[in-house]
Amino acid sequence: SVDFAVRNYGKTPAIIENITVDLHLIRPAPYARTIADTFIPHEPMIGEGRETERFTVRTTDFMYADDTINIRKGAARLLFNGWIVYRNIWTKEEPVHFGFEYNATLKRWATIVRADKHPSNEK
Repeated sequence: SVDFAVRNYGKTPAIIENITVDLHLIRPAPYARTIADTFIPHEPMIGEGRETERFTVRTTDFMYADDTINIRKGAARLLFNGWIVYRNIWTKEEPVHFGFEYNATLKRWATIVRADKHPSNEK
C-alpha cells in the first residue's frame, strides 16, 4: 500500500476539489500494471502549512511478492503520480501535478520532474 497526505505549502487556504492518483508498476517482464483512484478529503479546506488526512492506495490485488523483491533490487520500477485540483481564495481552480518513483538505492520515494517542467525546457 502507498499512504499519502497533501500539504498546503502556499500562503493562503486551499479548497481541495479532488486528488487523482496512479500507481504504475513497470516490471522486467514485457508489461506494466496500473491502478488508479480518486480521493476527496473529509475536510477539503486546508490552511497554510496544514495537510489533509492520510489516504491509502491499496496494492493487494496489484502487486505480488516477487514484484516487491524486484522493486527493492531496482529490477522493477514503482511510480506514484497524479493531480490535485484545488480552488484558491479567489475561487480560481488550479490543477497541480505530482510524481514520485521509489528509488531502490536511496530506499525511499524520490520526486520525478515532468519533462515539460524540467529546468532545461524553461525559456
